Amino acid sequence: MVLRSKVFSNTTYRDWTEAAACKAAGSWNLHRLLPRGMDFFILYSSISGSLGGTATVNYSAACAYQDALAHYRNAIGERTTTLNLGVMLDDGALRDRDNVRMALMGTGYLLGITQQEMFALLEYHCDPTVTSSIPTTPLRSQVVVGINTPRNLIAQGIEVPSMMHRPLFGGSWNIPDANAVSTNDDRPPEIVDRLIECKSLDQAAAVISDCLMQRLSTALGVPLQNLDVGRLLNVYGVDSLMAVELRNWFKLKLDADVAVFEILGNVTFREIVRLVAGKSSMVATMLTNGAA
Repeated sequence: MVLRSKVFSNTTYRDWTEAAACKAAGSWNLHRLLPRGMDFFILYSSISGSLGGTATVNYSAACAYQDALAHYRNAIGERTTTLNLGVMLDDGALRDRDNVRMALMGTGYLLGITQQEMFALLEYHCDPTVTSSIPTTPLRSQVVVGINTPRNLIAQGIEVPSMMHRPLFGGSWNIPDANAVSTNDDRPPEIVDRLIECKSLDQAAAVISDCLMQRLSTALGVPLQNLDVGRLLNVYGVDSLMAVELRNWFKLKLDADVAVFEILGNVTFREIVRLVAGKSSMVATMLTNGAA
């Protein structure tokens, strides 16, 4: 496995091919060279192929290729499964990268997977007494492991991330209690309620600062009391992946269009929230209505 973690706009052709070719070409070679009619054919893919990885677009594309290959092989009668694994807690590339692992788990929509659980998946899908009874259908082709659902997030009191509002997750919004669904365009009520009371841009920026620090504390695994509004965002490990998440959050929750490079620049908490407050259409509307 080769990783060249960059957002798409910064990915070179070499970055793309080095990360994608090893999985795509390797999987295709196995398909061509191994005998037909095997009891099982397992490919290690990733949920990045299904969800998309904002900072690992090359790796995500390679995983999506593996998923497509599994569907193709099943279509021609060859038993194949891709395991779309999420965050491995005690094995793999993330085991010794605490900051990356904590950032991914901090998103809220990912569930950690242990080595024991991974082995259980392998044992099941490699058992011919089990796999022989499963028809070669698209449902068999791709097993996605390690994604939380909107229903579970809401039940746990966790904010549903913006990416779960995509049509891809439409079927997972199966919430029996309508009162559990958030209102106000899914903006956290505390943000809206506090912004309504603001009389100036500085007050709005202070509210946004509180919410941003709460979010980053959870996502980065940094105690809230250790975050300083006067320090640079990159000091706390805000990378391109987190910057894209924040950009989407600013747009969804505050209707503010903020570029990734503005978040990744040498800016402090105080400076970025001032920028967001100034670009927020929601803040502008509330301040105008409050002055009327």
